[in-house]
Amino acid sequence: MKLSPDWPEHLSRLLLIGLAAAVLFFGTWAALPDSVWNGLLTGLFPKLRPDSPRIAIDSFTHEQVPGELRLRLQLHNASSVPLEKVQAVLSIYDARGTQLNTLLYPIEPPQIVPGQSVQVTISFPENAPISQYAVYFKTAAGEIIPHDKPF
Repeated sequence: MKLSPDWPEHLSRLLLIGLAAAVLFFGTWAALPDSVWNGLLTGLFPKLRPDSPRIAIDSFTHEQVPGELRLRLQLHNASSVPLEKVQAVLSIYDARGTQLNTLLYPIEPPQIVPGQSVQVTISFPENAPISQYAVYFKTAAGEIIPHDKPF
C-alpha cells in the first residue's frame, strides 16, 4: 500500500483534533462543580444514589416437594430509606425456557425500615415441571428494587 504524499498533513490534523477533544473534555470536567458530575453519574447509575431503594438477600433456599415449589429468602433493607409495600415477583419457566407463569407476592411487614431483616416464604403450586425460576423485587408503584446476592 502506497501512502499519499500528504500523509504527514493528515496525521498532524488527526493529532490536533485529538488534542483539542482531550483539552475540551478535561477543561469541562475541571470547570463544572462536583454536584453537577454527581448528578450526571447518579442519573446514569441510580445504584449510586444514597437514597435509592436496595434489598440484600442474606440467604436463599428452594425445595421442590410433591406438587409445590417452595422458596425461602432472608432479606434485609440495605438502603437508607424505608421500603414500602415491597412485592416479590416470581417467574416460572419450563425446560425449554417457556415462561409458565409470573406471580406477585406481597412481603410482610408492609414497611421495612433500613437494616431490618425479614423472612419470606413463597410457595407455588407445581402444575407443570418447573426447570427454572427468577425472583426480583418491586415497589407497589412498579419500580424494580435492585438486590445484592451473597452468591
